[in-house]
Amino acid sequence: MSVSRMTGKTYYTDEEKERALQNNNALQYALSRGYHLVKCGSEYHLKEHDSMVFKLDGRWYWNSQGLHGRALDFIQGYENRTYQEAVCILAGTIDRPAPVGPVMTAKLPPADEKREFILPEKADSFKNIFAYLIKERGVDGDLVRRLVRENKIYQSRNHNNLVMVGYDSEGKARYASLRSTNSYTKAFKIDAAGSDKSYPFVIEGNSGTHTVCVFESPIEAMSYWTLCKITGSSRIDSHMISLGGAAARQALDRFLREHQQISSIVLGLNNDKKEFGHKIDAGRNGIKKILKAYGKDYHITVHQPYMDDWNDVLKNYRRNLEGKLPEIREPERPRVNSRTKQLEMAI
Repeated sequence: MSVSRMTGKTYYTDEEKERALQNNNALQYALSRGYHLVKCGSEYHLKEHDSMVFKLDGRWYWNSQGLHGRALDFIQGYENRTYQEAVCILAGTIDRPAPVGPVMTAKLPPADEKREFILPEKADSFKNIFAYLIKERGVDGDLVRRLVRENKIYQSRNHNNLVMVGYDSEGKARYASLRSTNSYTKAFKIDAAGSDKSYPFVIEGNSGTHTVCVFESPIEAMSYWTLCKITGSSRIDSHMISLGGAAARQALDRFLREHQQISSIVLGLNNDKKEFGHKIDAGRNGIKKILKAYGKDYHITVHQPYMDDWNDVLKNYRRNLEGKLPEIREPERPRVNSRTKQLEMAI
Protein backbone atom coordinates (compact mmCIF):
# COMPACT_ATOMS: atom_id res chain seq x y z
CA MET A 1 0.00 0.00 0.00
CA SER A 2 1.16 3.50 -0.76
CA VAL A 3 -0.14 6.85 0.41
CA SER A 4 0.23 10.00 -1.66
CA ARG A 5 2.21 12.69 0.09
CA MET A 6 0.24 15.33 -1.77
CA THR A 7 -3.33 14.11 -1.11
CA GLY A 8 -2.95 11.56 1.69
CA LYS A 9 -5.05 9.12 -0.34
CA THR A 10 -4.37 5.41 -0.74
CA TYR A 11 -3.24 4.10 -4.11
CA TYR A 12 -1.94 0.76 -5.35
CA THR A 13 0.76 -0.44 -7.70
CA ASP A 14 0.28 -2.66 -10.74
CA GLU A 15 1.87 -5.52 -8.81
CA GLU A 16 -0.56 -5.07 -5.91
CA LYS A 17 -3.53 -5.06 -8.27
CA GLU A 18 -2.32 -8.26 -9.92
CA ARG A 19 -2.00 -9.97 -6.52
CA ALA A 20 -5.47 -8.73 -5.54
CA LEU A 21 -7.05 -10.18 -8.66
CA GLN A 22 -5.37 -13.52 -7.93
CA ASN A 23 -6.94 -13.47 -4.46
CA ASN A 24 -10.34 -12.18 -5.59
CA ASN A 25 -12.31 -15.07 -4.09
CA ALA A 26 -15.10 -13.90 -1.76
CA LEU A 27 -15.48 -17.22 0.09
CA GLN A 28 -11.73 -17.52 0.67
CA TYR A 29 -11.65 -13.94 1.94
CA ALA A 30 -14.62 -14.43 4.30
CA LEU A 31 -13.03 -17.58 5.73
CA SER A 32 -9.69 -15.85 6.25
CA ARG A 33 -11.35 -13.00 8.16
CA GLY A 34 -13.32 -15.19 10.55
CA TYR A 35 -16.85 -14.51 9.27
CA HIS A 36 -19.40 -16.99 10.60
CA LEU A 37 -20.57 -18.93 7.53
CA VAL A 38 -23.35 -21.52 7.59
CA LYS A 39 -23.41 -24.37 5.06
CA CYS A 40 -26.54 -24.59 2.95
CA GLY A 41 -26.29 -27.26 0.28
CA SER A 42 -23.30 -26.51 -1.95
CA GLU A 43 -23.01 -22.88 -0.83
CA TYR A 44 -22.46 -20.87 2.34
CA HIS A 45 -24.55 -18.11 3.87
CA LEU A 46 -23.46 -15.46 6.35
CA LYS A 47 -25.09 -16.27 9.69
CA GLU A 48 -26.10 -12.65 10.35
CA HIS A 49 -27.61 -12.20 6.85
CA ASP A 50 -29.07 -15.33 5.33
CA SER A 51 -29.60 -13.51 2.01
CA MET A 52 -25.82 -13.22 1.63
CA VAL A 53 -24.47 -16.17 -0.35
CA PHE A 54 -20.88 -17.32 -0.96
CA LYS A 55 -20.24 -19.77 -3.79
CA LEU A 56 -17.37 -22.25 -3.91
CA ASP A 57 -16.12 -20.65 -7.13
CA GLY A 58 -15.56 -17.33 -5.30
CA ARG A 59 -18.70 -15.48 -6.33
CA TRP A 60 -20.68 -13.46 -3.77
CA TYR A 61 -24.34 -12.42 -3.76
CA TRP A 62 -26.23 -10.22 -1.32
CA ASN A 63 -29.71 -10.79 -2.61
CA SER A 64 -31.61 -8.44 -0.29
CA GLN A 65 -29.36 -5.52 -1.31
CA GLY A 66 -29.03 -6.38 -5.00
CA LEU A 67 -25.23 -6.63 -4.73
CA HIS A 68 -22.93 -9.29 -6.16
CA GLY A 69 -19.41 -9.92 -7.39
CA ARG A 70 -16.27 -11.34 -5.84
CA ALA A 71 -13.99 -10.42 -2.94
CA LEU A 72 -13.31 -6.89 -4.19
CA ASP A 73 -17.05 -6.24 -4.30
CA PHE A 74 -17.66 -7.83 -0.87
CA ILE A 75 -15.04 -5.62 0.77
CA GLN A 76 -16.56 -2.51 -0.78
CA GLY A 77 -20.23 -3.44 -0.41
CA TYR A 78 -20.21 -5.02 3.06
CA GLU A 79 -17.07 -3.71 4.77
CA ASN A 80 -17.61 -0.25 3.31
CA ARG A 81 -14.04 0.20 2.07
CA THR A 82 -12.95 2.05 -1.07
CA TYR A 83 -11.84 0.22 -4.20
CA GLN A 84 -8.24 1.29 -3.55
CA GLU A 85 -8.41 -0.12 -0.01
CA ALA A 86 -10.01 -3.34 -1.24
CA VAL A 87 -7.17 -3.90 -3.72
CA CYS A 88 -4.55 -3.33 -1.02
CA ILE A 89 -6.36 -5.63 1.43
CA LEU A 90 -6.39 -8.49 -1.08
CA ALA A 91 -2.77 -7.76 -1.97
CA GLY A 92 -1.84 -8.13 1.69
CA THR A 93 -0.67 -4.55 2.24
CA ILE A 94 -3.55 -3.43 4.51
CA ASP A 95 -4.75 -4.99 7.76
CA ARG A 96 -3.51 -8.59 7.43
CA PRO A 97 -1.75 -11.02 5.12
CA ALA A 98 -3.76 -11.61 1.98
CA PRO A 99 -5.94 -14.74 1.69
CA VAL A 100 -4.07 -17.09 -0.64
CA GLY A 101 -4.47 -20.57 -2.06
CA PRO A 102 -7.45 -22.25 -3.72
CA VAL A 103 -10.61 -22.20 -1.65
CA MET A 104 -11.20 -25.92 -2.13
CA THR A 105 -8.14 -26.60 0.07
CA ALA A 106 -9.52 -24.48 2.92
CA LYS A 107 -11.22 -26.08 5.89
CA LEU A 108 -14.85 -25.09 5.55
CA PRO A 109 -16.80 -24.77 8.80
CA PRO A 110 -19.66 -27.23 9.40
CA ALA A 111 -23.16 -25.79 9.65
CA ASP A 112 -23.34 -25.97 13.43
CA GLU A 113 -19.81 -24.85 14.29
CA LYS A 114 -19.60 -22.16 16.96
CA ARG A 115 -16.29 -20.38 17.33
CA GLU A 116 -15.12 -19.80 20.88
CA PHE A 117 -15.12 -16.14 21.84
CA ILE A 118 -12.03 -15.05 23.75
CA LEU A 119 -11.20 -11.43 24.53
CA PRO A 120 -7.64 -10.29 23.74
CA GLU A 121 -5.41 -10.02 26.80
CA LYS A 122 -5.21 -6.55 28.36
CA ALA A 123 -2.01 -4.51 28.21
CA ASP A 124 -0.37 -3.20 31.38
CA SER A 125 -0.76 0.37 30.14
CA PHE A 126 -3.60 1.98 28.17
CA LYS A 127 -1.63 5.05 27.06
CA ASN A 128 -1.99 4.24 23.35
CA ILE A 129 -5.77 4.17 23.37
CA PHE A 130 -5.98 7.33 25.49
CA ALA A 131 -3.77 9.17 23.00
CA TYR A 132 -5.62 7.70 20.03
CA LEU A 133 -9.16 8.45 21.23
CA ILE A 134 -8.58 11.80 22.92
CA LYS A 135 -5.80 13.43 20.89
CA GLU A 136 -6.32 11.90 17.45
CA ARG A 137 -10.06 11.23 17.44
CA GLY A 138 -11.13 14.13 19.67
CA VAL A 139 -13.31 12.03 21.99
CA ASP A 140 -14.12 13.55 25.39
CA GLY A 141 -11.54 12.47 27.99
CA ASP A 142 -14.09 11.95 30.77
CA LEU A 143 -16.05 9.59 28.51
CA VAL A 144 -12.92 7.60 27.64
CA ARG A 145 -12.03 7.20 31.31
CA ARG A 146 -15.60 6.17 32.13
CA LEU A 147 -15.62 3.49 29.42
CA VAL A 148 -12.28 2.16 30.68
CA ARG A 149 -13.69 1.89 34.20
CA GLU A 150 -16.70 0.04 32.81
CA ASN A 151 -14.38 -2.38 30.93
CA LYS A 152 -16.01 -1.40 27.64
CA ILE A 153 -12.73 -0.29 26.08
CA TYR A 154 -9.13 -1.27 26.74
CA GLN A 155 -5.75 -1.75 25.07
CA SER A 156 -4.68 -5.24 23.98
CA ARG A 157 -1.32 -6.61 25.08
CA ASN A 158 -0.02 -8.13 21.85
CA HIS A 159 -0.65 -5.39 19.30
CA ASN A 160 -1.77 -2.39 21.39
CA ASN A 161 -5.12 -2.42 19.58
CA LEU A 162 -8.16 -0.59 20.87
CA VAL A 163 -10.68 -3.22 22.00
CA MET A 164 -14.35 -2.17 22.27
CA VAL A 165 -16.62 -4.67 24.01
CA GLY A 166 -20.32 -5.54 23.97
CA TYR A 167 -21.90 -7.38 26.93
CA ASP A 168 -25.02 -9.43 27.55
CA SER A 169 -27.60 -8.56 30.22
CA GLU A 170 -25.62 -10.53 32.82
CA GLY A 171 -22.41 -8.61 32.20
CA LYS A 172 -20.65 -11.31 30.17
CA ALA A 173 -18.60 -10.14 27.18
CA ARG A 174 -20.08 -11.40 23.91
CA TYR A 175 -18.66 -9.12 21.24
CA ALA A 176 -15.43 -7.20 20.62
CA SER A 177 -14.35 -4.84 17.87
CA LEU A 178 -10.60 -4.37 17.42
CA ARG A 179 -8.97 -1.33 15.86
CA SER A 180 -5.32 -0.36 15.50
CA THR A 181 -4.09 2.78 17.26
CA ASN A 182 -1.16 3.32 14.88
CA SER A 183 -1.91 6.51 12.95
CA TYR A 184 0.98 5.98 10.53
CA THR A 185 -0.52 2.98 8.77
CA LYS A 186 -3.96 2.17 7.40
CA ALA A 187 -6.40 1.34 10.17
CA PHE A 188 -6.74 -2.33 11.08
CA LYS A 189 -10.41 -3.03 11.85
CA ILE A 190 -11.90 -6.44 12.61
CA ASP A 191 -14.26 -8.18 15.01
CA ALA A 192 -12.72 -10.70 17.40
CA ALA A 193 -13.30 -14.30 16.30
CA GLY A 194 -16.47 -15.76 17.80
CA SER A 195 -18.05 -12.34 18.35
CA ASP A 196 -21.84 -12.18 18.40
CA LYS A 197 -22.94 -8.98 16.66
CA SER A 198 -26.32 -9.08 18.39
CA TYR A 199 -24.64 -7.76 21.56
CA PRO A 200 -23.83 -4.11 20.87
CA PHE A 201 -21.23 -1.80 22.31
CA VAL A 202 -23.33 0.51 24.52
CA ILE A 203 -22.85 3.93 26.09
CA GLU A 204 -25.51 3.85 28.78
CA GLY A 205 -27.85 6.82 29.07
CA ASN A 206 -29.99 7.88 32.00
CA SER A 207 -32.17 5.14 33.47
CA GLY A 208 -35.36 7.00 32.56
CA THR A 209 -34.54 7.64 28.91
CA HIS A 210 -36.88 6.41 26.18
CA THR A 211 -34.41 7.04 23.33
CA VAL A 212 -31.61 5.03 21.76
CA CYS A 213 -29.17 6.56 19.26
CA VAL A 214 -27.78 4.11 16.70
CA PHE A 215 -24.37 4.27 14.99
CA GLU A 216 -22.23 2.05 12.82
CA SER A 217 -19.19 1.83 15.12
CA PRO A 218 -18.27 2.47 18.76
CA ILE A 219 -16.10 5.45 17.79
CA GLU A 220 -19.08 7.06 16.03
CA ALA A 221 -21.13 6.61 19.21
CA MET A 222 -18.32 8.15 21.31
CA SER A 223 -18.03 11.04 18.85
CA TYR A 224 -21.75 11.79 18.91
CA TRP A 225 -21.79 11.71 22.74
CA THR A 226 -18.88 14.17 22.74
CA LEU A 227 -20.68 16.50 20.32
CA CYS A 228 -23.77 16.38 22.51
CA LYS A 229 -21.62 17.48 25.47
CA ILE A 230 -20.02 20.29 23.45
CA THR A 231 -23.33 21.64 22.24
CA GLY A 232 -25.25 21.07 25.45
CA SER A 233 -27.76 18.75 23.79
CA SER A 234 -30.05 16.83 26.12
CA ARG A 235 -29.65 13.88 23.77
CA ILE A 236 -26.52 13.08 25.78
CA ASP A 237 -28.91 11.39 28.25
CA SER A 238 -29.94 8.82 25.61
CA HIS A 239 -28.55 5.31 25.23
CA MET A 240 -26.06 5.06 22.36
CA ILE A 241 -25.23 1.78 20.63
CA SER A 242 -23.17 0.63 17.65
CA LEU A 243 -24.24 -1.96 15.10
CA GLY A 244 -20.83 -3.15 13.90
CA GLY A 245 -21.64 -1.97 10.36
CA ALA A 246 -24.50 -0.26 8.55
CA ALA A 247 -25.92 -3.57 7.34
CA ALA A 248 -25.96 -5.29 10.74
CA ARG A 249 -29.36 -4.84 12.43
CA GLN A 250 -29.31 -7.66 14.97
CA ALA A 251 -27.73 -5.49 17.70
CA LEU A 252 -30.65 -3.07 17.52
CA ASP A 253 -33.12 -5.96 17.47
CA ARG A 254 -31.72 -7.37 20.71
CA PHE A 255 -31.39 -3.97 22.40
CA LEU A 256 -35.03 -3.13 21.74
CA ARG A 257 -36.20 -6.53 22.98
CA GLU A 258 -34.26 -6.07 26.21
CA HIS A 259 -35.25 -2.40 26.71
CA GLN A 260 -39.01 -2.33 26.42
CA GLN A 261 -39.17 1.32 27.59
CA ILE A 262 -37.58 2.58 24.36
CA SER A 263 -40.05 4.44 22.14
CA SER A 264 -37.72 6.65 20.07
CA ILE A 265 -34.82 5.74 17.78
CA VAL A 266 -32.27 8.21 16.40
CA LEU A 267 -30.39 6.90 13.36
CA GLY A 268 -26.90 8.39 13.11
CA LEU A 269 -25.52 6.11 10.40
CA ASN A 270 -22.73 7.35 8.15
CA ASN A 271 -23.18 9.64 5.17
CA ASP A 272 -21.77 7.30 2.54
CA LYS A 273 -22.03 9.59 -0.47
CA LYS A 274 -19.92 9.50 -3.63
CA GLU A 275 -18.40 12.86 -2.69
CA PHE A 276 -16.79 11.13 0.30
CA GLY A 277 -15.35 8.32 -1.83
CA HIS A 278 -18.07 5.67 -1.42
CA LYS A 279 -19.44 3.59 -4.28
CA ILE A 280 -22.32 2.23 -2.20
CA ASP A 281 -24.47 4.27 0.19
CA ALA A 282 -24.44 1.68 2.97
CA GLY A 283 -25.69 4.19 5.54
CA ARG A 284 -28.80 5.02 3.54
CA ASN A 285 -29.45 1.33 2.88
CA GLY A 286 -29.20 0.61 6.60
CA ILE A 287 -31.61 3.44 7.39
CA LYS A 288 -34.17 2.06 4.94
CA LYS A 289 -34.00 -1.40 6.54
CA ILE A 290 -34.50 -0.03 10.06
CA LEU A 291 -37.35 2.26 8.99
CA LYS A 292 -39.08 -0.68 7.33
CA ALA A 293 -38.65 -2.91 10.38
CA TYR A 294 -39.50 -0.40 13.13
CA GLY A 295 -41.14 2.63 11.54
CA LYS A 296 -44.64 1.62 12.64
CA ASP A 297 -43.76 0.97 16.29
CA TYR A 298 -41.17 3.64 17.11
CA HIS A 299 -40.68 7.35 16.56
CA ILE A 300 -37.63 7.35 14.27
CA THR A 301 -35.46 10.38 13.59
CA VAL A 302 -32.70 10.36 10.99
CA HIS A 303 -29.66 12.41 12.01
CA GLN A 304 -26.89 11.74 9.53
CA PRO A 305 -23.65 13.75 9.74
CA TYR A 306 -23.01 16.44 7.16
CA MET A 307 -19.55 14.94 6.64
CA ASP A 308 -18.61 11.29 6.06
CA ASP A 309 -19.21 10.25 9.66
CA TRP A 310 -19.66 11.72 13.14
CA ASN A 311 -15.98 11.44 14.00
CA ASP A 312 -15.13 13.55 10.95
CA VAL A 313 -17.61 16.14 12.21
CA LEU A 314 -16.00 16.08 15.66
CA LYS A 315 -12.45 16.34 14.34
CA ASN A 316 -13.47 19.17 12.03
CA TYR A 317 -14.91 21.04 15.01
CA ARG A 318 -11.77 20.42 17.10
CA ARG A 319 -9.68 21.93 14.30
CA ASN A 320 -11.86 25.05 14.33
CA LEU A 321 -12.42 25.67 18.02
CA GLU A 322 -12.78 29.39 17.41
CA GLY A 323 -15.94 28.76 15.45
CA LYS A 324 -19.29 29.68 16.98
CA LEU A 325 -21.25 26.80 18.50
CA PRO A 326 -24.39 25.99 16.54
CA GLU A 327 -27.82 26.84 17.77
CA ILE A 328 -29.59 23.90 19.38
CA ARG A 329 -33.18 23.74 18.25
CA GLU A 330 -36.10 21.37 17.89
CA PRO A 331 -36.12 20.10 14.29
CA GLU A 332 -39.04 18.90 12.28
CA ARG A 333 -39.26 15.16 11.91
CA PRO A 334 -36.67 14.62 9.15
CA ARG A 335 -37.09 12.57 6.01
CA VAL A 336 -34.73 9.76 5.15
CA ASN A 337 -32.81 11.91 2.66
CA SER A 338 -32.60 15.02 4.84
CA ARG A 339 -29.20 16.69 5.18
CA THR A 340 -28.04 17.70 8.62
CA LYS A 341 -26.43 21.09 9.15
CA GLN A 342 -23.01 21.24 10.74
CA LEU A 343 -23.18 20.09 14.35
CA GLU A 344 -26.94 20.61 14.55
CA MET A 345 -27.81 18.44 17.53
CA ALA A 346 -31.51 17.61 17.58
CA ILE A 347 -33.12 17.50 21.03
